[in-house]
Amino acid sequence: MDSVNLYNLLDKMTPEITSDVTVFLQKFGTTKTFGSGDILIRQGTVSQTVNILLAGTAEIIKSDSSGRKSVIAIAKKGDIFGEMSIFLNLRRSATIRASSPGIFLEFTNRNFLEAVINIPFLTLRVIKSLCSKLSELNQKYVKEANRNNILFVGIHLIEQMSGIEQNIQQLQIDTTGLVKKTCIKLPDIIVVLNKLKTADVIDNLIYDKDKNAIFVINLKLLRNFLKSLAFK
Repeated sequence: MDSVNLYNLLDKMTPEITSDVTVFLQKFGTTKTFGSGDILIRQGTVSQTVNILLAGTAEIIKSDSSGRKSVIAIAKKGDIFGEMSIFLNLRRSATIRASSPGIFLEFTNRNFLEAVINIPFLTLRVIKSLCSKLSELNQKYVKEANRNNILFVGIHLIEQMSGIEQNIQQLQIDTTGLVKKTCIKLPDIIVVLNKLKTADVIDNLIYDKDKNAIFVINLKLLRNFLKSLAFK
C-alpha cells in the first residue's frame, strides 16, 4: 500500500464531528460560542487549553519578530488548536481570530489527554493534526534554508564583482570553492543558481568540466532580488 492510499485510509478512519460525537466529547470539555472578530487564542500566551472548532471559521494569524501580522491559514470545523503545546510544552505559536460566529469545544490540558486516551477517533484526529503541522513546519524550514542559501551565494557574487564598474558582467565561479566558503552543499548551490536564472538575475548559465559555473550576471537585479528576500 503506497503513502497516498495510507493517507486516504487515515482520512476515512477520522470521522466527522457529528452531534452525537459532540455530546460524547462534552463529557471531557465545555462548549463555548464566539462572535466574528473574537480572539480565541493569542500568540505567545501560555497554553492551558485545547480547542476543537465545531462550527464557524477562524483565521490563523502569525506575527513575526517585527510585529507584522499575516493570515497563514483558515481553520474550519473539526480543526484542533493547542495540541502541540501539550506535548511540547510550548507557548501559543499563533493567534486564532474568528472570521464568523461559531462554536468550539474547550478542554483543559488534563481533560484533553484523558479524552485522547479514551476516544480512539480523537487519537487519530490528533495524530493527523500533529503530522500536518509538523509537515508545515518542515516546509517553512526548507523555504527559510533556501532563502538563506540564496542570500549567502548572492553576497558572494556581489563580492566577486567588487571593483567592477559594469552593471552586467560575465562571471566564472569555482563552485567547489564556494562550497567550502559558504558550507552550502553543491546541489543546493546549483539550485540557487537556477533560481537566480529563473528570476532573470543571471543568464547563459553553463558548467565546465571542472564544475565551474559560467554565466552573465546583472548586478543591479541581483541587489534588488536579495533586498526583496532580506525583507520578507
